[in-house]
Amino acid sequence: MKIQTARAADGAPLNLIPGTIFDAEDRHRQRSRYRFERWDPSSGTHRAFKLWNLTTDTPTEVEAEWFANRKITVIPGEGAAPV
Repeated sequence: MKIQTARAADGAPLNLIPGTIFDAEDRHRQRSRYRFERWDPSSGTHRAFKLWNLTTDTPTEVEAEWFANRKITVIPGEGAAPV
């Protein structure tokens, strides 16, 4: 199983495997829940992380910097990546 790593806002490494579910809160305190689907480097570095927004039920493509601009809370349980 492939683990993809990004950096959270606090600088801690964020290990993602397909199925990892997490909450992301931006600087405006807007919070959404996401599921990490896959990492696709063929999309370029700007949209390599493929997520599913569980709050709005829509696909989302983000860059690594997106994680660094948000407070990320991984939801323990099914699909959670090892720390």
